[in-house]
Amino acid sequence: MHTLVRLLAGVLLLSILTAAHAQQGLPEQPADAADASERRGGVRYAEGPAGGADAALYGFRSVLSLNGPGIAQIDRDSLTVQGPLAIYMLGVASRRGAPPPGVSLEQLQASMSLDKATPSGQFMYLVVDGNGTPAANVDVGFRNGRLQMTSANTMGPFADTIAPAVAEIHGIDFLQAGSYELRVLQVPPWPGSHDVLMVLWVASTTSSDDFIYVLPIPFTPGHVHTGALYRAADFFELAKPALQRTRLNPDIAPVWP
Repeated sequence: MHTLVRLLAGVLLLSILTAAHAQQGLPEQPADAADASERRGGVRYAEGPAGGADAALYGFRSVLSLNGPGIAQIDRDSLTVQGPLAIYMLGVASRRGAPPPGVSLEQLQASMSLDKATPSGQFMYLVVDGNGTPAANVDVGFRNGRLQMTSANTMGPFADTIAPAVAEIHGIDFLQAGSYELRVLQVPPWPGSHDVLMVLWVASTTSSDDFIYVLPIPFTPGHVHTGALYRAADFFELAKPALQRTRLNPDIAPVWP
């Protein structure tokens, strides 16, 4: 009985959203209703919340009427949504990028492991135009019990690089032979940096290795290759010397390219 009530409530909410945005020419079917066969092997997106892609697209289209850098050049009628990527954070990393007060270097170092990664409850959708050009990264989550867009990033290196990086990851042959879920991982600021290091986490759904794809963004530590894929254990091994302020180890190589 409770299941039926929740189902009816979900249908009602989707109907309200569809009616409210009908004038925007939104798709009748959720954009994240991907063919199930595409999700079984290789690199796949997360199973996001029902209606998440619609919420991302509806929310982003609602801000296109605002004046801002890059907004005027976006063709709102050609927009499509890819994803989602579940967003994870390492132990002491806050959403805004600063570690909590009083976190020691030892605590920071201890947090640098995938075992410490926790889901943020947010999902990132990639919004692209009809030419496949990135338009925005849109985060979707629940606020006060309602699924909605929580942020939209249209500018900066992360907005520009993540969609091409995702396409690149999907083209790596040996990953297609396995089974992985693609995620966003927020890594705590490294010494000398005030910014969270955002990477893509290629998480194995079997017993295989996990991988970290380092995005080509400016504030990546100099001894880490960007636009490259590391075994997760190697990536965190690279992090340890930086956190210990000892000699950096440049000898750990990515597995791709």
